[in-house]
Amino acid sequence: MNEISHRTALSMAALFLLVGIAGCSAGTATTPGSAPQQTSAVAAPVVQHKPAEVKKFLDAFLLTVSSESDGYMKAAMAGGVASGTDEEKAAKLKAAFPESYSYLALDEKKASGLIGIFALTAMLTPDTEMTANESGINIDGDTATIKASEIKIKGIEKSGQGGDNGKIGKITLTFQGTDWKITDLEIQQ
Repeated sequence: MNEISHRTALSMAALFLLVGIAGCSAGTATTPGSAPQQTSAVAAPVVQHKPAEVKKFLDAFLLTVSSESDGYMKAAMAGGVASGTDEEKAAKLKAAFPESYSYLALDEKKASGLIGIFALTAMLTPDTEMTANESGINIDGDTATIKASEIKIKGIEKSGQGGDNGKIGKITLTFQGTDWKITDLEIQQ
């Protein structure tokens, strides 16, 4: 009799387990004479990015490049930057602008080109202030673009006025996780 009770208990336990699993996995509910009702997952809200947040990111990047260019200029004047192979020069540039590189998700060549152009501008223009024109920022979902000509540089009178004569054509930014990154750069020949 003990064996029968043991089998009955195992059978009951298996039945309860199956009923519990079936009840937990049920995705539709029906009542007599009605169509099945589907449960739906709640969609994540779509974030609407604003040009002001992209401007804030770009202005912080430009300020960082300008600040780090002072140290780079001192090293260059001491002769420690210009010597070496192209790879060594690129490594020195990256070492001199660590915070500036943190704003980028670009290949090495484009990254050094972007930082190099803005660093050179900062070095050659006294009391440089570089800012992005908010009205020149275009947003499509998690991607933003701005023409480099929409970046105003104090001391360069024609900057930030929409001209297209510079080396940098368009800067593309992508929202990645919790912040923007500069992800592409169009360079004009």
